[in-house]
Amino acid sequence: MWLTDSSANNHMTANLGNLSLASPYPINEMIHTANGEGLTVSHIGHSTITSSLSPIKLNFVLCVPQLTQNLLLIHRLCLDNNYWFIFDAFYFWIQDKATGKIIYRGLRSNGLYPIHSFSPLNSQQPYPA
Repeated sequence: MWLTDSSANNHMTANLGNLSLASPYPINEMIHTANGEGLTVSHIGHSTITSSLSPIKLNFVLCVPQLTQNLLLIHRLCLDNNYWFIFDAFYFWIQDKATGKIIYRGLRSNGLYPIHSFSPLNSQQPYPA
């Protein structure tokens, strides 16, 4: 699962296996959490999340082994893939700007907008009229 984040500086994961073309992070840098804790960045790489329509590129993903959640930077996701990220109080959508197709929709959960998978849209999933 990836948690969407509008304030992070990069996509981040704790799992090195989520990265392709990973290389050791070239500088000694730390990510600082909301409580001020510093977490070390070990690697940088790219990732791809499969979708029923097209691969979704995640460029410049940081591996931070101490993270407890994968973070997906909305701004970078939209730039790298030419997508819109649309949300309201209950739902969110990721839409391809070029085709207008909705490639993902999800439900808000505990104030967050989690992406569980990029599988084909599920007709049983609630969808606003």
